[in-house]
Amino acid sequence: MCRYLWTSTLSILLASHSYAAMDMTSCTDIAKLPAQQPTQFMLIAVDQTTVPDANLTNKFVSLAVETIKPDTEVSTYTFSSFSQGRYLSEGFTAALDAQLDDKVRYETAKKTLAVFDRCLAQKAPAMKQQLQTHLQQAMQQASGQLAKSDVIQSLVELAKVIKSNPATRKQAFVFSDMLENSSVTSFYSNNSVKKLDAAKELALVEKANMFADFGGAKIYVMGAGLLSEQGKSKGVYRDPKTLQALQAFWIEWFKRSNAELVEFGMPEMLGEIK
Repeated sequence: MCRYLWTSTLSILLASHSYAAMDMTSCTDIAKLPAQQPTQFMLIAVDQTTVPDANLTNKFVSLAVETIKPDTEVSTYTFSSFSQGRYLSEGFTAALDAQLDDKVRYETAKKTLAVFDRCLAQKAPAMKQQLQTHLQQAMQQASGQLAKSDVIQSLVELAKVIKSNPATRKQAFVFSDMLENSSVTSFYSNNSVKKLDAAKELALVEKANMFADFGGAKIYVMGAGLLSEQGKSKGVYRDPKTLQALQAFWIEWFKRSNAELVEFGMPEMLGEIK
């Protein structure tokens, strides 16, 4: 996990306009106010077997950065194949405090409020910059040359992270082609996307005990069905029925994994994360 260190000197904190680095230290801790746990948790995951173009990278990063709001914790992960040195890995993690309610503000000294407000105002853009940099680097390291893609098992592991988080509102934003290519099953055929029989594929997943528990999280996906321009799949057509079958599989998989698939971008997501 990448940890970024807040300065411990309050005078420096108040004088600075940005932070080069930070960790999970909260503004309530810095202002010596009662601690508060964020009620929202956003997990952002990048599949490094999915190679995006510049447009998709910019769109994904922009939507991800917009999830940084008060009262929200954000964590990022990268994944690809458990057998090729690209195993699931945690990256950036930070939280932004909730705004203080009117009652707390009324009962808090003005100097303390000034420290808290200044901290919150500075931490938000610093978090956004750190997240943007991290995600851009993660997506630039993607490769279409990896032989396997453990999408399902990676999502099973990510579900454990989401479920264990104490937040009451949980979401995941995933950039992935969502094309499984493992010992369990493969969604490929002749260097293109296979037209799936969702029921048959789900039976294979059930036999392998590869459903998850996301604790009721809402899921947003971008990059689905995207074939790498680096390899043999370059220029291969993906027909709408094949993509619809892929979507049908994942709708049911997430449903049976205690999650709601809100949007399935094929490859671009048309809506916003709400």
